[in-house]
Amino acid sequence: MIPTTCPHCRTRLEVDLACEGRPVVCGMCQEVFPAHRDDPRPVARVRRRTWDDDDDDDDWEPPRRRRRQSSSGDGAIYALVLGIVSVCIFCLWPIGMITSAVGITLGARALPTRARAMAVTGLVLSTVGMIFAIGFAAVTFAAIAKFGLDDGVGSVRTQQTLKNRR
Repeated sequence: MIPTTCPHCRTRLEVDLACEGRPVVCGMCQEVFPAHRDDPRPVARVRRRTWDDDDDDDDWEPPRRRRRQSSSGDGAIYALVLGIVSVCIFCLWPIGMITSAVGITLGARALPTRARAMAVTGLVLSTVGMIFAIGFAAVTFAAIAKFGLDDGVGSVRTQQTLKNRR
């Protein structure tokens, strides 16, 4: 038996002595190659340098950036949509406050992703929606405090209050 190496997949094989110089089939990659006795000396492996250890800079490669394992930006999309919705429905202030709070949370969590611009836009819109909803809630509570809760627009108490204001 003689040791040989497949030139295609570098698998080490042992073939019969009578097959030396004849075509053989690699058991791993199924490629046909002529069987030759391997050099008994080990082949030096080429290793990639991790630092520049000599004076010539022509072989230097900058280190590759590792990509962060993060979401694809779904949180940024949700923050943007919730920001738009909260700005549009601020007059329904309880719902506007909830959508704004969720939009602010999702926008803040999506800031480190690749969709940073969309996350910032969603964060700003959600904050504006929250400010509008809080303002509308304050106006609503001020109106309730001033006029009180009554049966409706047509009640006697409401009509008297409106007459007194004139």
